[in-house]
Amino acid sequence: MLRRQLAAVGGAVVALVAASLGPAVADPGDGAGWGDGDVWAEADEDSDDGGSSDSESGTDSSSGTSSSTSSGGEVCGTDSGGGLLMEMIGLEGSCAYAPALDTGDPGVVQVVDARAEAERAYDSMDLATAEVHLAPGPPLPTYPNLETWIWVPPSQWQPLELSVTAGSTTVHVEARPVRMEIDSGERDQMKYSAAAIDSDLVCYDAGRPWNKSLGDDAETSCGYTYMTTSSGNPSGGDRYRLTASIIYEGSWTCVGQCTEAGGSLGEAPGPTGTESVDVQERQSVVVD
Repeated sequence: MLRRQLAAVGGAVVALVAASLGPAVADPGDGAGWGDGDVWAEADEDSDDGGSSDSESGTDSSSGTSSSTSSGGEVCGTDSGGGLLMEMIGLEGSCAYAPALDTGDPGVVQVVDARAEAERAYDSMDLATAEVHLAPGPPLPTYPNLETWIWVPPSQWQPLELSVTAGSTTVHVEARPVRMEIDSGERDQMKYSAAAIDSDLVCYDAGRPWNKSLGDDAETSCGYTYMTTSSGNPSGGDRYRLTASIIYEGSWTCVGQCTEAGGSLGEAPGPTGTESVDVQERQSVVVD
């Protein structure tokens, strides 16, 4: 006999039997009986090796179901649906049947796909829109052959982190800025010749913010030198449209019940930031 504690709401049949037969007297020796909202019962279950419990057992050849004889001689039938056959302790000869509460495979736990959760989290991250700053910058113009400094606030060049939990699986995702891709917007060739112009620029940090205290010999890690004025820009207007986006590299790790320990999520661009650039000609006067 296998002793089980069943919730009082576990089956209508148990409640009906209890109501019809009145309160049970608990056996002080084994703690059985009704108390604190619980029903204690002894339950017969077929063992894997075909062995039987202390009660006499048999098989009804006509129905294919097994039966158990209680101590009072009453035969309790079972169902093939996986429920529990119970003899109510303290109610000699009284039997009840409780339907199975969990029909799933008790040995199988559904495992969360950790990589899929990480990819969803990575896709949902709020990547920074590049906040472009220039020097010289609006409303001041810049000039051909003068290096224009480009940068984003240092606060935008920080790793972003997000953790998600599904069941017993927790995935931690990190997106780290690795470079900034810039298109100066400049025309693709010299204004008065066929010389080609490469308008693309790649910077591997946030760039160096310019301030008035810097001398003429100051250098930056992210600068672009325009070769032609923006007057009559082929793309329209009299200014170039500079665009920049921060490129992030994603990675993830998993703790808890994990299908994988972690890995790379590849690269993803943040939203594009823009700035209007006025490139003017410098006028010079020749004097004796």
